[in-house]
Amino acid sequence: MEEITDLEMKREEAIAHAKCMLNYHVSEIKRRYDADMDAAEQDYDTSRQSLHDAIMAAIDDRRKQIREDKDNGLDINDLLRDAYHRIHHTKRNLRKRQGDRNQINASPSRTENPKRRQTRPNNQASLSGSLNQREEDELDQDYGIMKGSKQQPVLVQ
Repeated sequence: MEEITDLEMKREEAIAHAKCMLNYHVSEIKRRYDADMDAAEQDYDTSRQSLHDAIMAAIDDRRKQIREDKDNGLDINDLLRDAYHRIHHTKRNLRKRQGDRNQINASPSRTENPKRRQTRPNNQASLSGSLNQREEDELDQDYGIMKGSKQQPVLVQ
């Protein structure tokens, strides 16, 4: 009987140790999670602040430039109107290229022989013209093979 009680005590002790180990692992995971979250929030705040500072510096520079231009006698309304016009009224003219520009930017193979496709030899059999006897026999033989009839090959030389 003592052996059973000793085993039960060891079992209870092992269960208690396992619970302690589980609690330790859970608390360690929570600690790491909190540390990672703090680091991510700190990175976010740092990036946000640096972006804010960069934008504010750009705005301040632009204000200084406008003040200098105003002091030099430039009309601010014209300056802003030109900037607005440039931003909103730009269009891409991809199809309106000049011939000289194409020649400059084109690859050498295109500029050497502009009629390259027209000079290729035509090796395909033309079905619109008349066929000679050999071609007709070959076509009849191919047609017979496709239909499934066993036609004897005709040898014409």
